[in-house]
Amino acid sequence: FYVKKHPTLTIKSVLITRKSPGIYTVKWSLNMKGVTRPFSSDVHTLQEGNALKFYTTFTLNRNDWNIGGSSFTMGDYVTITLNTTVQK
Repeated sequence: FYVKKHPTLTIKSVLITRKSPGIYTVKWSLNMKGVTRPFSSDVHTLQEGNALKFYTTFTLNRNDWNIGGSSFTMGDYVTITLNTTVQK
C-alpha cells in the first residue's frame, strides 16, 4: 500500500438510495494511493435498542489502485466488510 507515501485512504458516500426496509444501496468514492474510483454496495441496517448497526460487504480489484503488481499467489480481488454502530 506504500503507507509512507500514502498514509490514508478515504471512502465517502456519494448517493444513498433505499432499496428495501433496512437495506440501502450506497454509491461510494474510494481514494487510495491518490487514485479515486467509484463503486456501490448494499448497506444493511439493524436497530438494537438505542443502537443502530450498519454493515456492508464489497469486492474491489486491487489492480484498480496498482496494489501488489502481478502475482501468481495473490488474487486480484479483495473482499472487504465494514461494520459500525451508532448510539442514540
